[in-house]
Amino acid sequence: MKKLHVLIFCVILLIAAALRLYKLGTIPISMYIDEIAIGVDAKSIAQTGRDMHGHSWLTPMFLSYGDYKLPVYIWMAAASVKIFGATEFAVRLPSAVAGVLTVFLIYFISVELFEKRKDRVWIGLASAAVTAVLPWSVLFSRTGFEGHVGQMFLLLSILFALYARKRPLFMAWSAIVGALAVYTYFSVRFVFPVVLLASFIVSAKKFESKYIFRGVLGLVVFFLLLVPLVRSPYYAPSNAFRLSASSILDNTQRVVYSNVLRAQDHEAWYSRIFHHRELYFLKDLITHYAAHFDLSYLFISGDVNLRHSTGKTGVMLITFAPLFFAGLYVCARKEQKIGIFLAVWYLIALLPASVPNEVPHALRSINGLSVVALLCGLGTVELYAFFNKKHFGKIILGILVLAILSNIFVFLHDYTAHYPTRSADAWSYGKRQIAQFIEKEKTSRDHIIVAVDDSIYLWVLFYGNYDFTAVQRMPFTDNRLKRIDTIEFRGLAAGDGALKKTLIIGLSDEMHQDVGFYPIPTINSQRYVYRSQP
Repeated sequence: MKKLHVLIFCVILLIAAALRLYKLGTIPISMYIDEIAIGVDAKSIAQTGRDMHGHSWLTPMFLSYGDYKLPVYIWMAAASVKIFGATEFAVRLPSAVAGVLTVFLIYFISVELFEKRKDRVWIGLASAAVTAVLPWSVLFSRTGFEGHVGQMFLLLSILFALYARKRPLFMAWSAIVGALAVYTYFSVRFVFPVVLLASFIVSAKKFESKYIFRGVLGLVVFFLLLVPLVRSPYYAPSNAFRLSASSILDNTQRVVYSNVLRAQDHEAWYSRIFHHRELYFLKDLITHYAAHFDLSYLFISGDVNLRHSTGKTGVMLITFAPLFFAGLYVCARKEQKIGIFLAVWYLIALLPASVPNEVPHALRSINGLSVVALLCGLGTVELYAFFNKKHFGKIILGILVLAILSNIFVFLHDYTAHYPTRSADAWSYGKRQIAQFIEKEKTSRDHIIVAVDDSIYLWVLFYGNYDFTAVQRMPFTDNRLKRIDTIEFRGLAAGDGALKKTLIIGLSDEMHQDVGFYPIPTINSQRYVYRSQP
């Protein structure tokens, strides 16, 4: 890299870091249950070397609150909590660092993929710049979700696989990092093997035995490293837990629908073919896939879940559309081999997101984030080369640059000024205030009854001052705590109103008929209320 390239790259990385670290602990406005559960286990490990259930930190899977979490993010968060304390910033920091590293890695993958092009460095810089401000990357860099760190490790494993075409030792590193990605986020186990094989297709000049051997060896190492995960006593329950979510794997409705249509055809021989339930499964899968290509999702409004999107922009900024489609065009016309590789990568990344019924889903499809950035980076360089030669080209480029900069400003302003309030309920805002209120009041109360939900104990543990050696000895019911010292997590019972020196906390819509309840101060102040009984 020339000095100019190094300078530009450093500026891009600084911008990426600033966008990911600025007010990291307060935007998003609160920690969601997955983040808080990671934080509790991280806090416990930082204190005692064991999770909240008393299990060793060195485990292929954590029980958590019954949703079975993979270990890598929790380990990283535990180290962060050990250094910075149990704060929102500490829990989210691993993801923010992964976001900056994603920008860093995108550059080198671009250079490797387009190594035959003279403008490969500029494609790399453009791809990195796009990633630095891409809403898909910025938003998930600022949340403590394992999927974002998992996609970073996947990206690193792909880079090592590309390096392995010239330096075979990198294949082992690719397999190791790929396994690390699986120990971070479940869906990578489906994505990595396919993308690894696709990387050999794009890099091999011909199908020589040495390339086949390296690929097979890499996959063998990868699957061997997953043995501890598969042998974990939590592996089967974790799969059952994830399959219990509403998805197209539930065949009941398709069977009924198929049987009705076949009956209407009087069980004709052709009806068994044309109305086969697996054909309807395929139709549902294609429909779910198609949802992730919806232009509104990509450029306008994004995921309907406000934890995964601001609701005001897509996974890409709308002004990135010319860059994205230019990149697609170039891959189709001039870079077909790379285009096939990126298509395979993106399609397999969408598979875990297309099976559940909740589509499109920006988090479950996050392994495709880098493909979008690479296409936009390629499109940026190609559009510049095209318009720079035209008579009015520089004017068009200037307008496009101003539009992109304005779009970035609007996105960042909305994200920092308006999104926190708009998304408060989606982020379980108010539970932190409940936990902090309890921490303040617990020493002066004989009883505290929290009638909110069965996960509120996680916030109490994270924000409270507790010895986790004692917590680990507490009885868990269905993997959750129902009581911490004088604090009970349950619905109200007859006789609770007569208890002395008692604090009762609940949901306002459930307590509205009872007198003496006051709102806990939050921006959505009517949601949680309390009553103090002397």
